[in-house]
Order: sequence, then structure tokens, then C-alpha cells
Amino acid sequence: MSDRATPPPISENAPRLDWIPMGSPRLRPPAYLKDFQRGWWVNLFWAMFDAEPQGYLPVTSDLWLLSGALTPSRWESHRDRVLAAFENSVVEGAQVIFFPPLIEVLETQRKKLLRNRGRGGFSKPSNDESNFPTGRLLFNRISTEIARNGTNSPTSPV
Repeated sequence: MSDRATPPPISENAPRLDWIPMGSPRLRPPAYLKDFQRGWWVNLFWAMFDAEPQGYLPVTSDLWLLSGALTPSRWESHRDRVLAAFENSVVEGAQVIFFPPLIEVLETQRKKLLRNRGRGGFSKPSNDESNFPTGRLLFNRISTEIARNGTNSPTSPV
């Protein structure tokens, strides 16, 4: 883990991303990691993606849990190679680790998202579950179709 790298500035109004393209080889774990360390790296990578601010993971005593290590002692004895793959800095007063290629991808995707919003286009598939009827709403739609058609197979998709 590098000491005190300067992370890119975090935009105050940066939209939170739900997904990123994973095709880039830059977003893969380093080849020098052992198999179980690669798993730890991947878990920390996604924890960074889910963290706030997005892309920066606070360094805390439970980092071993986030990594998926079996025990704290196993984490302590094998963490150095994993953490060496990340940069280390202070963001908003907290010690954090981050992965520069992830930050670059997040910034690129945010720019695309903002550009597409400006044109009125869509930047990502909708994951909004409110578009998918569930529970009572689904039951009501099916009941209405049955009552209308006298059959238990609706004529239109739910």
C-alpha cells in the first residue's frame, strides 16, 4: 500500500453509479497475488465500489471481515501483498484505500452519465424494481385479467 497518495478530487454532485463496465484488464487483481489473496482483493474492490464516497474504502479494524479472510490472524499474516495493490490516503478526514483504475472508471462513467442525461438519453438499464409488479399489485393485475377474460391465463404480459 503506497503511503499517502493524492487521490483525485471527489465531485460534490457526482452521481452514484450502480454498475461499471468490467471488461478492462486494469480492473483485475494483480497476478502476483495468491488465490485466496485474489479473493480478498476482489471483495475489497467491491467494498470500495459500495462505499461512500464511492471508490474509497475506510481503513478500519474490520477490514479483514470485508476481505473475506477466515480469521484476523490469517488476514494479519497475508494482508501486505493485498494492500500493496491499493493506494493509501486521507479523504474527508479518514484513512482510506482506493484503486486508481477504479476511480478512473467511475469518473469516466459519471461523465458519460451526465452527458447522456443532458441529451435526454438513457445511460443504464433501469434496475428500479417498482417497474416489476409484485405481491398485491401482481395479484390484482392477474385477478383483473381473469375476471375480464374468464380464464386463468392473462392475455397480456404482467
